[in-house]
Amino acid sequence: MYNKGLVKKGIIITLAVSLLITVFMLFDTVDQRTWSGILKFNPIFILVAGLMLIGSWIVEALRLKVLSNMLGEHLGHKDSMLISLATTFTSNVTPLTTGGPPTQVYFLHKKGLSVGKATVVVSMRVALTTIVRSFLAPVFYVIFRSYFPNFPAGEVLFFAISFISALTAVPLLMPNAFRKIFQWIMARKTVRRILGDRFDAAFARVMTTAEEFRANLSLIFKEKKGQLLIVFLLTILYWPLYLAIAPVMLLFGLGMKVVLTTVLVVQFVWLFLISCVPVPGGSGVTEIGFAALFKLFGVPQHLLGIFVVIWRVFTFYLNTFVGGAAFMRIVAKESRQEAIPG
Repeated sequence: MYNKGLVKKGIIITLAVSLLITVFMLFDTVDQRTWSGILKFNPIFILVAGLMLIGSWIVEALRLKVLSNMLGEHLGHKDSMLISLATTFTSNVTPLTTGGPPTQVYFLHKKGLSVGKATVVVSMRVALTTIVRSFLAPVFYVIFRSYFPNFPAGEVLFFAISFISALTAVPLLMPNAFRKIFQWIMARKTVRRILGDRFDAAFARVMTTAEEFRANLSLIFKEKKGQLLIVFLLTILYWPLYLAIAPVMLLFGLGMKVVLTTVLVVQFVWLFLISCVPVPGGSGVTEIGFAALFKLFGVPQHLLGIFVVIWRVFTFYLNTFVGGAAFMRIVAKESRQEAIPG
């Protein structure tokens, strides 16, 4: 189940840090030219950026729905959208997005999926995203090296982060090896001593879930390759939609000339790096990092703070607030159902 305390703390930290950095950034960049520059913004960028954001929501919901259908479970469009958005909310307000997967497993289980099947769905979703990010980010980093700060051992650190991130996909790529390693760890005397009398029951529960996970995973690879390809393509499609928000604002909002692929790719690598920072939603680090990035792409100093704030609204705050509304709606519905006798 999701950790309510962690979510509450995450919301407070996220808002506090983001607001503090935002106020400082605006104070440092706003001058008399800012307001005249804002009036020159083409309002169509708001519509286009909004459509891009909604498109990313639809793609994520479809990915969740297809993954569930692959295991023989029917997840409606509405439920897949609500669960996907709720997961975004808990991911954004917890360090390293740790609140997202447990939330998704819990809500999927409440919709009728077994814990094992829900775990497979969430693990596949996370693993595919991890594979795409961990393997593409280093390639893009090398090609677009000039857009990133140069500091001692920077390349070594970056590739180490990529390698560690890729390891999280091991359960998907090598499920049998992962199961054996897990069994070996659980069989250690030290682990038994820590768990005490609860060891056998805990081990049995874990292995039952693991067996169901492995069986469902094998089914996917043997019989659902076509649907797995669709999920992979949806995983790829999500990123251009989400990352296109910034160049749309630059092109339509400010009328600047930018190379679309460059803006997309550099953002992709920056977001990968920021995702490794143990601050909920990357608050503070994201604003500062992308202010430096957008300055490289030519956003003038007097519009930099406002631009980052607007970009952050579309790429983070709307995701978080709409996701929070979806989260509360699901929780409220569950509470009503539990209150009904029988």
